[in-house]
Amino acid sequence: MKLRLILCAIAAMFAAACDPPAQKAKAAPEPAPAPAKTQAPPPPRLDHETIIGTWSFDGSCASGDGMGLRPDNTAFYDEWGTGTWSINRQNQIVLDLVRREMGVEEDPGEPVTLTIDVRASSDEALEVVVNGAGEEPRETTAMRCS
Repeated sequence: MKLRLILCAIAAMFAAACDPPAQKAKAAPEPAPAPAKTQAPPPPRLDHETIIGTWSFDGSCASGDGMGLRPDNTAFYDEWGTGTWSINRQNQIVLDLVRREMGVEEDPGEPVTLTIDVRASSDEALEVVVNGAGEEPRETTAMRCS
């Protein structure tokens, strides 16, 4: 009889270990995942046909603050630079210019290369960052004039 009581007590302990009471605290629910950060859309793919024209950086189309990209790949920039333009493998507009002082006929000029990152575009505007050697990047909106 004592043996029977001992075996029953052992069986009860095993049963308790295998089937914990419902009153035990449930594990805390896992927190919801954080919303994914939205990334800016990739910059537009540039092609010659869509960027040819005259672009104003101040929106007036009347000042010299802008650039012109011609179909023959010649370019002008502000009132001081003339040269050529291209689109490089990094999808940037590259202006290879000669900086000349206005009104000085015999000024041989200084070579200047500008790279222009186009962040967004439409038929009428380009969101750009103009980068020049030794100068602070200039973020601006270029409005199409022609």
